[in-house]
Amino acid sequence: MLVAMGRIDFDSYSDESGVLEGVRFFADNVLRELLEETQERLETRNLRLGLEWGDAGLKDLETDQDLRRIINVLYARFQRIIPDSHTLIAEYIRAHPDEFVEFT
Repeated sequence: MLVAMGRIDFDSYSDESGVLEGVRFFADNVLRELLEETQERLETRNLRLGLEWGDAGLKDLETDQDLRRIINVLYARFQRIIPDSHTLIAEYIRAHPDEFVEFT
């Protein structure tokens, strides 16, 4: 998810995105489910408003209480999940350093 000119670029967050590919690679199903739920909740909200799923801007958080509530709930879950995600990724990298570092 990239932010440019006050608009959130959710296209970088799609199923083919590096974020979801990375989460799948490390078998982090809890984080994957949260990311997929985030996309689904934003798609539902934006469909109701006649928008594309990625048509949300940072200023929308200031003016749309429903969006702010959705994002706050999801972000709180993200904050609880991410320490375990970091641990999972670190353990994998330590167990498979040859996949990430080339020793010469």
